[in-house]
Amino acid sequence: MDEKVELHFELCEATLALLEGQNVDELVERALVQHLEALHSVPADVIVQPRLVATPASAERIRQLLSQAEPTPALIQLLAP
Repeated sequence: MDEKVELHFELCEATLALLEGQNVDELVERALVQHLEALHSVPADVIVQPRLVATPASAERIRQLLSQAEPTPALIQLLAP
């Protein structure tokens, strides 16, 4: 059996509520294993990191573009309660 290592992490309350009644240790380990297996199954050059790095100038341009944009009907429906 593999030796266990303890990890510490923070979750937002909404995520924690979704985990209620779950075995969090097993769930997190399964999710990490699946994620890492998926990363190893595709070439590294096709993985797009879910991170946006912006300079102050480009961040201001993004803010301007977003403030001018009108939400689409699909976005309105997606964000509706």
